[in-house]
Amino acid sequence: MFSLLGNAFFTFSLQAYPYANHTGVVPNPIELDQYLYFKVYVDTQSANPNLDLFIVKCFSSSSADPANANANNFDLIVDGYVLAGNEHS
Repeated sequence: MFSLLGNAFFTFSLQAYPYANHTGVVPNPIELDQYLYFKVYVDTQSANPNLDLFIVKCFSSSSADPANANANNFDLIVDGYVLAGNEHS
């Protein structure tokens, strides 16, 4: 159940790194079978200081358009669960 009272502004950002200590620049293109490490930032100007963020779905894609039915997608997180083989940290 979701309930929202009032207004709030959030800025979300996601950054990828080649190293577990969240440093370095990911090369473009990146070779297959390379680990990537992600850091998510959430900035808010909300009057409510408590914010819980739950990632429900995350996938990699061969397309920049998430609605592209012809894209090759690889699920990383589904229904909030990290899929087997994607737990490396």
